[in-house]
Amino acid sequence: SLMGLAPFFAGDFLMGIFTPSQEVVEIGAAALRVEALAQPFFALSVVIPGMLRGARKTKWPFFVGLVGMWAFRLPICYYMTQFTSYGLAGAWVGMAMDLAVRGILCLILLKGGKWATDVPAAPEAASK
Repeated sequence: SLMGLAPFFAGDFLMGIFTPSQEVVEIGAAALRVEALAQPFFALSVVIPGMLRGARKTKWPFFVGLVGMWAFRLPICYYMTQFTSYGLAGAWVGMAMDLAVRGILCLILLKGGKWATDVPAAPEAASK
């Protein structure tokens, strides 16, 4: 979450490192600001599914990813780029919404605690 502060507050400077074009800097900085707001949700959507996979609970992380991508990211990105004037920043709004949905769903799964019951034991090592 703290890493999102730099792109949010210094997006123009960061983009200026890569291009001298002021137009590209403005477009890229807007996208960075949108994505910076999604950083806490991005962290949740990466860490919690990894933990669930480690607990051998792979079905729910798969469904969360599926819902986020197909029900949120793609339709919102399509709408924002085709029917608004937001352009690249609009595409990043779709991505940020996907990350927000995934992060919240993953947090709900984690807090529900059902994943912690009946965790299968790890298979025995093939050789001892």
